[in-house]
Amino acid sequence: MFATPFSSKKSLSQHSNRHTCKFKGGRNMQALDPSKLGPRQKLSNRHRRWRKLGTWSLVGVFLMIFAFFLVLDLGDMGVKSFPITYIVRSGSMAPAFNTGSLIVDTRFTSQMPLKPGEIVTFANPVVQQGVLLTHQIVGIVHKNHKVFIKTKGEANKYPDAFLTPESNIVGVYHFAIPLLGYVIVFIKTRWLWLAEMVAGFVAIYVVLTKVIRPARKEIKS
Repeated sequence: MFATPFSSKKSLSQHSNRHTCKFKGGRNMQALDPSKLGPRQKLSNRHRRWRKLGTWSLVGVFLMIFAFFLVLDLGDMGVKSFPITYIVRSGSMAPAFNTGSLIVDTRFTSQMPLKPGEIVTFANPVVQQGVLLTHQIVGIVHKNHKVFIKTKGEANKYPDAFLTPESNIVGVYHFAIPLLGYVIVFIKTRWLWLAEMVAGFVAIYVVLTKVIRPARKEIKS
């Protein structure tokens, strides 16, 4: 069956509308075919993609730094679900970990079993100034219905000259990151709050400009 002239015009207009896009001025313009883009247009699109990738990578780095210091702060403030971190200031436990390392401890509770060979962080029972030591347990002593530990630095020739009560134990050694303690000391003494504030503001700015604002534009259009 042959189509009438009216129906052919209608089908032709529908077919042409599929390949045109309408702008605010009411004019129709033929849609761009990606395969027909020139070298400059392809290069600009590539630059945009790389710029977006670089922006989000920078945001990711700032968020990781912010989260890292947040975990350190929460652990130092005594939040039980977060680990405790300490900076090694002497070489008494070398080669297990050296001066300047950042050690990560699990918070100690009385329900945790103690055994020789385990490394623990404890308050020095001799010095009354809150000095913490991280040494290895070499013996467990039961005295007057209390538990004491005998400790020794791995690099030291002799054990410590005192017994430490179980109540003085703060944490159980988990792992150490070499040299990171030096970085933490530098940042905490000089740039900690500034670094955290900058990281937070940069993350908020990027989320507002790269996520929320484009989403609003798409909704309005």
